[in-house]
Amino acid sequence: SRGDDSRRRRLPGAPRDFLASDAWSGNLGLLRDYGWSFDAQVYYQQMPALGALARRYPDVQFVLDHAGMPAAPDEAGFDG
Repeated sequence: SRGDDSRRRRLPGAPRDFLASDAWSGNLGLLRDYGWSFDAQVYYQQMPALGALARRYPDVQFVLDHAGMPAAPDEAGFDG
């Protein structure tokens, strides 16, 4: 059971901010070769960067999970 901790885990060795990693995003096109989609769970502050990434890979289907969640479940998190 995941309990109250529903945050997703990063894979070992994955960049902390994958959207800013040229090495990581450069490999995203491989998903197209397999017909796979990319499911992204991002903070709302990251949505412009995700949009730019999606424009770089128009042949990859992007799925936005949770529509830009706040950074923290409090007033400061909602304010950005």
